[in-house]
Amino acid sequence: MLRAVVGGGLYMGLIAIFSMGVTTMLRSSMLSLGILVPFFFLISRILSSVPKAKEVAKYFPDQAGSKIMQVVPNALGSDKAPYGPWGGLGIMVLWVVASLLGGYLVLKERDA
Repeated sequence: MLRAVVGGGLYMGLIAIFSMGVTTMLRSSMLSLGILVPFFFLISRILSSVPKAKEVAKYFPDQAGSKIMQVVPNALGSDKAPYGPWGGLGIMVLWVVASLLGGYLVLKERDA
């Protein structure tokens, strides 16, 4: 239970940092909101229920990072992930690092 509580805070913080990296790349907070909110709430959930896209959707940042908050594995009929809670958070950290690196490179090139 403690892992889920602490992981929930880490998950929300990482989502915010990921969004910051995407916002820096796009140079518009409204554009990034227009892309990320539908992605996290609609597209990611829809793709996770399509049989062929399900394998890829497991590695999206919101799907992987949310595994840290699961107390009971595979609860409510969720599919078994090929990684554990900390592995899922690690995958999300990789997405965050990629977005921050992309934001840094775009900012350095564009606004130098």
